[in-house]
Amino acid sequence: MAREHEAGRTSIMEILRFARSERDSLVRKMDSMKSRKFLQQDRDTVQRLLDNFESDFDRLWLERKATLTRHAKFCLFSGGLNRLSQDMHELHETVRVKMSLVGGGAGHDAASNVAAARSYIDALPKV
Repeated sequence: MAREHEAGRTSIMEILRFARSERDSLVRKMDSMKSRKFLQQDRDTVQRLLDNFESDFDRLWLERKATLTRHAKFCLFSGGLNRLSQDMHELHETVRVKMSLVGGGAGHDAASNVAAARSYIDALPKV
């Protein structure tokens, strides 16, 4: 997505270069006309419009790039958390299986642990 965003910027920059060229051509034509007072205002308007568009485009493009970068980092973080969760689940299963093999089922769940503890306490000699 970031590559597409960058490619889009390149395309827009080409269009802006063309628009600047057209603006400059229009301004030269306006300069050659006789009514300079009105033409100066029109010329300033044409230049200001393109300049505003370029600055707005640059600002919005950078904001979108920052959003995409944050999203990419979040996706990496989320993927890492998922892998960690899977690893922890596998470790838990491994420990559970080993405990059931070694301890005859002890450690399988909380109820069996409590029962095993009570049996042990009941088997202790009474003092």
